[in-house]
Amino acid sequence: MSELSLSILPETEGDAEAIARLHERTFGPGRYARSAYRIREGRGHVLALSFTARIGTLLVGSVRLTPICIGETPALLLGPLTVEPPFREHGVGSALIDRALAEAKGQGHRLVVLVGDEPFYVVLPDDLIDDGDRGVLTQMRQVYERHGSSLVGVQQVPHDQTSRYGIIDSEAAGERLHRMNAIVEKPDPKEAPSDLGVVGRYLLTPRIFDLLRKTGKGAGGEIQLTDAIADLLKYEDVYGYRFEGVRYDCGDKLGYLMATVNYGLAHPELGSAFRNFLHTF
Repeated sequence: MSELSLSILPETEGDAEAIARLHERTFGPGRYARSAYRIREGRGHVLALSFTARIGTLLVGSVRLTPICIGETPALLLGPLTVEPPFREHGVGSALIDRALAEAKGQGHRLVVLVGDEPFYVVLPDDLIDDGDRGVLTQMRQVYERHGSSLVGVQQVPHDQTSRYGIIDSEAAGERLHRMNAIVEKPDPKEAPSDLGVVGRYLLTPRIFDLLRKTGKGAGGEIQLTDAIADLLKYEDVYGYRFEGVRYDCGDKLGYLMATVNYGLAHPELGSAFRNFLHTF
């Protein structure tokens, strides 16, 4: 692509019309193009987090990052990513993503979510799950294939700790599966509808983006994914899935230490020596 003089530049106010036309050429005039436009026009649009790809003066691609919050974790949503059809398979999309991720890292952002117009996963890195041979995401995908609805990973939490989690009100819908009636962010134990707390694994349908666009700022002055999921219940079933596996809360100091010790003991090369070391205490 170097022979084509590809440049990745920050978006400017004057680029809006050209980008809108690019979306229509790329996605067609239907709902995909309209969805891309609505995301760009939402309250989270920040020019400093949006970039264009140009060959000379010709705009051939664009990407944007939107500030969101997943639970309490600040994040950036990467999308829409758009490349003119004749210039695909030439590294334009990769160059746009590389520039966007570099900008996110330079601004101190730790989490970027990349999605399209298909069901997608959200994985929060401070929840480490030892899920053996059948990973949590594989488990959730298999449930999605049967039910076709959004899922959130849940586990039984101590009742006196419900104020640390999103808690679901639900009814049994199968083995390890709970159909949600409501989701409550960090309720007091006296008001918690259950002991099923949401942890950092989600499988969501694209409808969530329209709802995020309409969701006002919640806890911490950020757009909360929990609030959008509560709205999603008006349009489709949402399930809580009690996954198979052991979860470590690595956002908690003790949880981080527990994960380090257990993974260290299980390491095929270092486990034995690490166990001997621990026995010296």
